[in-house]
Amino acid sequence: MIIFSMCIIPSVLLSHATLQLNTLTKNIVGTIIFLFLGYIIQGFSEEVLFRGYLFLRLKQINVPIAIILSSLAFGIVHCFNNYVSILAIMNVCLIGAIFALITLLTNDIFLSSAIHSIWNFTQGHIFGVPISGNKTSYSLFIYDMAGQKSLLTGGGFGIEASIITTII
Repeated sequence: MIIFSMCIIPSVLLSHATLQLNTLTKNIVGTIIFLFLGYIIQGFSEEVLFRGYLFLRLKQINVPIAIILSSLAFGIVHCFNNYVSILAIMNVCLIGAIFALITLLTNDIFLSSAIHSIWNFTQGHIFGVPISGNKTSYSLFIYDMAGQKSLLTGGGFGIEASIITTII
């Protein structure tokens, strides 16, 4: 949540986006908590596939190649999302490499799965930012982008397509 906040705050401070409390918050808190369970399943499922299976299989052959190929595969599946861009895929591949390194260092996919799940949940249901091009219906905050193609906001793909995310 802290890392995601570090990615989103600069776009708000530089007036490329606004962030306000959703006035419907009282009515959606239960729904948001329920959705968190779905993000646990989603994040863990992707990590089982890309880090638990693909990365760990390829790691037996060569660790650097395993990191690169599993990260590229993770990026490729995001190529079909809405509002995709080169920077978006680059950032998705980059976080895939980070998740592979976390898996390598911990010899477990639990931490990368937890980070992945919390990142997506925070992005969509706390801040109301599109998750890899997919807009969510329920969020604690409303994130309004001043420009759909801003390098600071990531446009319709979300903050994952932001240069700020690349830097962070």
